[in-house]
Amino acid sequence: SNALGYEGVETTLVLKGTNFCPDGNPLCGAGPHFDIAAPGFDVLAYSFAHECPSREPDEADGFAACGDWLINNQDSDSNCDCSLFISPTLREGCENFYSL
Repeated sequence: SNALGYEGVETTLVLKGTNFCPDGNPLCGAGPHFDIAAPGFDVLAYSFAHECPSREPDEADGFAACGDWLINNQDSDSNCDCSLFISPTLREGCENFYSL
């Protein structure tokens, strides 16, 4: 791991890469990139397909819980609170990704 306080911790992450980019997304023309679909980790400032809060309004705080994680602050213990999810399934998905 390259996160402060977690040096030497090894994890495995399995990703599926596709070449899909939503219509109207200006980042598509900027070159290769990828999006991560993990509950709570959507960076709302750049999201073009963030529909979760409109589909599950009671979980809106959870869906925004970790969107700024490691962006404005490199402290891996800051800016992420998976406990904001009401649903245990969404909370566990958030916590699982956060633990990587």
